[in-house]
Amino acid sequence: MDVHDRLEEGLVLGTDMLRSMELMNIPIIHPLWHPIWRGISYLELEKRNYDVAHDYCELARKNAVEILGSHHSLTLTLTHDLGRIALARSKHREAERYYREVIQTASHLVKYDSMVDLGYIFELREELEQAENMYQRGLNGYRKFLGSGHWVTCKAEKNLSNVQRKREEMHANVTTNNTTTRTSPSKELS
Repeated sequence: MDVHDRLEEGLVLGTDMLRSMELMNIPIIHPLWHPIWRGISYLELEKRNYDVAHDYCELARKNAVEILGSHHSLTLTLTHDLGRIALARSKHREAERYYREVIQTASHLVKYDSMVDLGYIFELREELEQAENMYQRGLNGYRKFLGSGHWVTCKAEKNLSNVQRKREEMHANVTTNNTTTRTSPSKELS
């Protein structure tokens, strides 16, 4: 049995337990539920069941806020996860809102994950200066927490490099277009 099969089995058990608790009217506010809801959310996201993934992640987040508070690392990680789900659903404004909430509140690694993901949203919108800024901030955080050789840091460096290249190409195209559209008065008269 591979990892995915075991996760699927856990998904079935987790959803069965949730249904049983609902039927018995047992409140499901307990820290042990967070990994189950988050795991179910990840599996549903992988299957592109975005609404189900969102619902489980939102349930876990609400539970975490109630038990741990809105500034706890788990709560902020779940907020980031909601941003990832919104991004997968192409709801960029919603994803941006979640990421900004994490960036403003968090003081650990998920803050930098949110910066990089927000940079990606800016890149999709072709807001390359803002994308470069977010990628740079995320990269600085990764270097601080993970070191320069970590694969996450290297991936962030690549994202930053790609955006910088796009900006240079865009600038070169604008410069080229400006010089080719200008014609001398003598050419216009010919």
